[in-house]
Amino acid sequence: MDGLLNSLGLGTMIRQPFWYGTSGGTWVNLAGASIAGDANIWTAQLAVGSINGMAGRFITPYYILNIFAVPGMIWALFSLYTDPIERRRKRLLAIVATIASVLSGTLLPLELMLLVLCPLLFFFHLGFTGILFGVLQSMHCYLGYNTTATLSVSALPGSLPEFLTYLSIPSLQGTLITITVVGIISAVLYFFMTRLYFKHMAIDLFNTGDKERLVDGTIKAVGGIENIKMIQSSMYQLTIQVYDPMKVDVMRLKNLGSYRVYETRAGFRIGYGAGSTMVRTGIAKNMRDSIRNIKDPA
Repeated sequence: MDGLLNSLGLGTMIRQPFWYGTSGGTWVNLAGASIAGDANIWTAQLAVGSINGMAGRFITPYYILNIFAVPGMIWALFSLYTDPIERRRKRLLAIVATIASVLSGTLLPLELMLLVLCPLLFFFHLGFTGILFGVLQSMHCYLGYNTTATLSVSALPGSLPEFLTYLSIPSLQGTLITITVVGIISAVLYFFMTRLYFKHMAIDLFNTGDKERLVDGTIKAVGGIENIKMIQSSMYQLTIQVYDPMKVDVMRLKNLGSYRVYETRAGFRIGYGAGSTMVRTGIAKNMRDSIRNIKDPA
């Protein structure tokens, strides 16, 4: 619920009561003062060097998501760019996005992108986040958020700088190792799940024929297999170089579902959204089959 509501700008509905309110538990310090909220309790216990092993349970998954899982997804998205020139342009963006995730610990931009571009992958992310909460609590693995405020909207837990500050605390060494191991596994899972989604699940999940319709329709709209010089794709669009641009039927491409078609020096950019990689794979297969048939007409 935190991930879903935070994506809609309503994160305080979950964070305020659990991070800073009594729903996140209470703890009485040596002075007899009662402290409420998971983040507040962790901060207070850290200050006096008396972590009881329970505070931080609502924060721990953010370290895994921000430092490991999200960078895994970012580089999976980067790997979808098949054009070498485009990959060079996007490499800096992938590096900056990774640094932002690791250092600032904010999931909102990625979650909004997933919600709009690929909802199925967004719900995988939400489901995995929920599983992380359960798994980490069953392992009694807790790492909280050292905060001096109660601003749940601006709070950015789970960053690498804070993670590194705990290296000097002997009682947290086992927790840090567990988070690192689970984080690496999560990064690998996010990488391969993202690629699996874009290459096999983005369209036509139930084999209704939509993929074949898009592939065949696109081939006809650009003037046939024989008119295709080169085809590349990214996570949201195709780039098709053709021998004769006059044969390209832009209106037909838009009727197929492309939200944007325009010509560049690299070729025609055709926006099919998350299904672009699958359409490129299908067209590439048709091109290989066509070449094979020419070489072996029998």
